[in-house]
Amino acid sequence: MHRLSCRKINIILQLTFLKDPIMLNKHLALLLCACTCAGVASAADPHVETAGFTVDMTEDASVGWHTNDMTLVSDTNNVAKLRLSGLEAWSNMAIDNRTSGWSTSTGDLANGVLNFSLRDGYKITNIEFSANVVGTAKLGDSPQGASDNGLAANSLWLTLTLGTSHGDRSLGSKEIQPGTINGILPVMFDHPNNSVLNHNFVAGIDISEFLQAMPNEWSLWEPGWDHDPIYGSSPSSASLQILNPTLTVTYALAVPEPETYAMMLGGLALLACVARRRKSL
Repeated sequence: MHRLSCRKINIILQLTFLKDPIMLNKHLALLLCACTCAGVASAADPHVETAGFTVDMTEDASVGWHTNDMTLVSDTNNVAKLRLSGLEAWSNMAIDNRTSGWSTSTGDLANGVLNFSLRDGYKITNIEFSANVVGTAKLGDSPQGASDNGLAANSLWLTLTLGTSHGDRSLGSKEIQPGTINGILPVMFDHPNNSVLNHNFVAGIDISEFLQAMPNEWSLWEPGWDHDPIYGSSPSSASLQILNPTLTVTYALAVPEPETYAMMLGGLALLACVARRRKSL
């Protein structure tokens, strides 16, 4: 799971930050650290039980998701809601030039794995991930008409991948990779291939966040001035957080396939014929 995740992240980063080598290098440095430290042991894994399934969450403690809390919010009418509170706590990042120097950047990677075990007679019909991503990217202030020269940016990469419990086959994946977020971005995507899950499976959640802020070194000059332009500098800032990340899992009692009904009816018909023959004898 971790090797596949790191390889996917590397490809995404090459495509996203090809035009910005500074951001690319920062992301790749974080990726190298995450992949190198993949063997570090994690804390106790949370466990949740519902009427139709159980789920155990594991993490790679070296890849940022240090508080892997998972809470069962509700389980009614065959719909279970799981809140990933550890992801929300991990995702809260902010930088500001006023306190951290001339040019600042930060970022991290996280990987959470949820192992689903279906109870006898149940199947899962849909999985939906939802959250509100709140971001800011504020370039330092400058006088009206000034030429700006600074940077304020944030970036997010989030993917949900489903696979067999043995890890030998992918059941599909969906991802979101918006540009700079300035405000609130609702995020929602459902089961990658919309097929019914009749067996135990694994859901992987991979996240990458990156922030960068450079002071706005502005200059102001107007035609007719008899002196040099006015220069100034003001701090920039950026932030990012994933609020209320929730998995909504819909499950149901498994209904036998038509072939099963056909075999059962055929068996009953055969038993009826045998009983009738014995009675006639």
